[in-house]
Amino acid sequence: MRASRLIGALVVMWAALVLRGVVDAEDAAARRPELYDGAVGVQLDEVAEKSVSHVNSETMEEVPWPLVQARVEQLTGMQVRVDEQALTDAGMELNEDTIIPQWLAAETVTYLATLMTGQKYHTPLAWIVQDGLLTLTTLEKAHETYVTRQYPIGDLLSEECGPEAIIFLLEQTTNGPWDADEPGTGTLSVVGNLLFVRQTHRMQQAVAEILAGLRREEAVVLTNCSAEDLRLRRLLEEKRVSFEFPDNTLQEVVAWLKKETGVKFRLDSLPLTDAGLDEDTRLAARAVNLPLHVALQQLLSHVNGTELAFYVSQEECLITTAEQANERYETVMYRVGPLGMTGERLNEFVAMLEQETSGPWDADEPGTGTIAGIEPRSILAVWQTQRVQREILEILRGLKPSPSAPALSTSPPVVAPVAYAAPQLEPVEPVQAAAIVPAPSLRKSLFAAEAWDMIEGYTPLFLALLLGCATGYVFRH
Repeated sequence: MRASRLIGALVVMWAALVLRGVVDAEDAAARRPELYDGAVGVQLDEVAEKSVSHVNSETMEEVPWPLVQARVEQLTGMQVRVDEQALTDAGMELNEDTIIPQWLAAETVTYLATLMTGQKYHTPLAWIVQDGLLTLTTLEKAHETYVTRQYPIGDLLSEECGPEAIIFLLEQTTNGPWDADEPGTGTLSVVGNLLFVRQTHRMQQAVAEILAGLRREEAVVLTNCSAEDLRLRRLLEEKRVSFEFPDNTLQEVVAWLKKETGVKFRLDSLPLTDAGLDEDTRLAARAVNLPLHVALQQLLSHVNGTELAFYVSQEECLITTAEQANERYETVMYRVGPLGMTGERLNEFVAMLEQETSGPWDADEPGTGTIAGIEPRSILAVWQTQRVQREILEILRGLKPSPSAPALSTSPPVVAPVAYAAPQLEPVEPVQAAAIVPAPSLRKSLFAAEAWDMIEGYTPLFLALLLGCATGYVFRH
């Protein structure tokens, strides 16, 4: 009897290990690559990594501007200047009596300008380097201030890729403007192995990021994308949420999203105001175990007759109008050589992308997306909205590497060239104005899903137990 029990127990253990191995192997084989596998973010601020990329060392709350200014100077090692004329022209004032409500630890100097915009002003602020000073000015003024910089590009040049190809790519994947014959626009020229660029601080940053991206080996390179931005994009794809908003304000919804996801959600007040909406606008929506980005699309698709949207920028997720989101373009580089997209096939692939994504695509029409290719690297540089870039990533995720080409990189995301600490958010109090919990029917569905997940995990053990019982019965009889 004891021998039969011992044999039965050993059979149970053996069967459990075998069945678990089979299930794990099937899961591994069936795993679909995540959207941002092999992706890397590149963000080069205009004063390099040594200044506005620095993070705040300690949370500051309800402090006057001079103390915040002193903290910025301590972190950056640069003297801070406020462009008082630009702020005055915009109806703004920043002096010793101005109180900054909050600047959290681990938030960057760059993000401080975004915070001040949301906390104190409607006019966006920006940092620029001017006359050796770190200057806080309006975003409009920053876009009007031109500087000349030079970039070494000798390592990017070859017989197949001359300077004209680099210039064409930059003109196609930034919004410039570029026109040597038009006064007040940017220019590009090459002397030897040096690229000379005269443009605004924002365009200089875009140029530096694209050139850095061309040197990377990862499958996907996102420009103007910090480590935190890339983390937020991954979370939007991978996190699943359930909610029911019976009749809640936009502000209550944002508070719940912050608490549930740990993401910095913010309402883009100016475009929303222009559309007749504000933080007290009410909406009703529900979602059951959906990816966060899908749930947000459902949530924002119809708010008082207006289509809203979201996009990731400056370490936060901004909720704005669909019209505004469709005007926010970015450059992403895709290394498609390992997928066999070279030579003439590369041209066919570009035509397919323009046909099978929502676009718009028109190189001759300002404000639409463009695609520029670089040979022999087989890199596609795409200038489009985040929505269309996601569509392209979905297409690429379904393709398999060519047998004759090296596999796409699936290394963990790396941000070049700065190591960046993700901001730590303070907890958000639960919304009290209205219940934000799943309705009874939703709770029932969620309970059933969770119960099935729990049972499914023990399926191999149950099967092994049955097999062991049957074996024991045979030995006893």
